[in-house]
Amino acid sequence: MRSHVHVIDCLAEFVAGTLPPHETQRVENHVRTCESCAAAAKEWRRLAVSVREVSAPTLNSIVVRRITARAQARRIEILERRRFHGLVALFAISAWIAFLISVPILSQLSIDFGKRWHWSPSFAVTFGLAAWGTVCWALGISLIPILRMQKSNGKETRQ
Repeated sequence: MRSHVHVIDCLAEFVAGTLPPHETQRVENHVRTCESCAAAAKEWRRLAVSVREVSAPTLNSIVVRRITARAQARRIEILERRRFHGLVALFAISAWIAFLISVPILSQLSIDFGKRWHWSPSFAVTFGLAAWGTVCWALGISLIPILRMQKSNGKETRQ
């Protein structure tokens, strides 16, 4: 009786072919001698054939094209965002490098300019660097709308 219950529990795996070889042999021997298990195995085989005959649902080609187009648009958007961030970073680094390179030059020019106006050298250097920093900030702020327009133009041409 115990082997009969075990065989009933193993029939689905037996039909699917996933039982170990020694179990498969045991179930085959039992199915040959037991009519109820043979009927159950026949039913499992019929069910397995029915499941194989049912085809997987296919996606409509229009849906596939839409998904592909959206994925491609998203990929382009990510690449453009990376490019935009790269340009902004490049501009910021270039501005800092230009500022740092120009500090010694501006210091000397500010001292020379300050002598004409009878300023102390420290005030002249501070004033010159502050003026140059203001110019750099103004240039940076004036480029933000230009970069945003470029970014928005890229979006309009994609749509």
